[in-house]
Order: sequence, then C-alpha cells, then structure tokens
Amino acid sequence: MAASSKGRRKNRPKLTTVSTSRTSVSSSQKRTFRSAHQKAPMLFGRMNYLLLGISIALLIVGYSAMAIDNQIRSFTSLYFAPVVLMTGYLLVIYAIFYRSKKQDNVSVELTSAETSEE
Repeated sequence: MAASSKGRRKNRPKLTTVSTSRTSVSSSQKRTFRSAHQKAPMLFGRMNYLLLGISIALLIVGYSAMAIDNQIRSFTSLYFAPVVLMTGYLLVIYAIFYRSKKQDNVSVELTSAETSEE
C-alpha cells in the first residue's frame, strides 16, 4: 500500500506561486474605467412606472369583472371586461415604449459629452 501511494504522489503537478507586479495605467484607460463603472441612467422614468401601474390596475379590474360575473352572455363578460383588458395590454406596450422629450435631451447630451472626452 505504501509503495502505490508514493507512485501517485510523483504524478501530481507541483504548485508554484506567481508574483504579480503593478503596471501603470494611462489616463484614457482610467477614463474608460470610470465611465464603465458610473451609475447608468434608469431605463424607465417616473411616467413609465405610472403608466405600468395604471395598466396593471386595468388588467386586475378586467379579469376581476370577468370572474365576478359568471354568466357567459352578459354585458360585462362580452363587452366591458374585454375592452378593459385590451386597454390594459395596449397601455403596457405604450408604457414600455414611452420616452419623454426631456429624457431624450439628456441622453443626447450624455452621448455628446462622452464622445468629446475621447
């Protein structure tokens, strides 16, 4: 047993330590590092979240109206609930794609400021 364990130990690779040294970083690399780690602007604004909240409320009202009225051929099941649900889904799509003009101006200014630094 002892002889076989010695044979296995010989086949193991030796562990070596690697020393690292500090390198100098140019100013353009520092600028790139800073800009990459800055806080990114929020994807959605206040109005987007407000519209999403309203649309979720409409969806809840639509599905609730359909569930409360258990009749198949009633006004609520045939006309009211589907219209409310369609409005809710369309408002979700609009809320996702909505972009305020103020937000567009800020993104254009940020883009032009980043390109002028380079």
